Amino acid sequence: MTGALALVSDRYLMNDERFRHAKVAVGKSYQGVIDSLSDKSMLPYDPIIYPIPFMLSRKYKTGRELARALFYSLSYPDVSDFTKFSIYIVVSVFERFPDHLVGLISHEIAHIIAAKGEVKLSEEDLSRLLRSWPEFIEYKERMASRVYLYFREPTRSMIEEWNQIALR
Repeated sequence: MTGALALVSDRYLMNDERFRHAKVAVGKSYQGVIDSLSDKSMLPYDPIIYPIPFMLSRKYKTGRELARALFYSLSYPDVSDFTKFSIYIVVSVFERFPDHLVGLISHEIAHIIAAKGEVKLSEEDLSRLLRSWPEFIEYKERMASRVYLYFREPTRSMIEEWNQIALR
């Protein structure tokens, strides 16, 4: 587990007491996720996990309505290396959903595997994004879900369980 602990950064929670508890929980879950991959070479690098102190949100239009999406976590370019993805997780998740960290981290790892670890936006992605934010997100989720089968049980079921919780 020591290797996984080194991949959990305190960059955004340096003086926050919650970080110590989060680091151990995330490190243990992260190691379990990596161990559950049937082919570890699918993950081109081990992304850094950044616990963050705030919830991410996005507003978008759906016809005449304004909708708001909240994100407990996301795969996004690493703050120190924009050529690689990292995983950003809201620290309150560790407190509210400690039993679902494996599912959450696996879900984000699936996004990174689906992108082949490459931080890039294809012409098709850009077109989809400009046309409709919800359509873009739905497409990215569909691509990630195709990777779930490369996780052994019980991790695969934990991803599905997390996905249900995240939709609430």
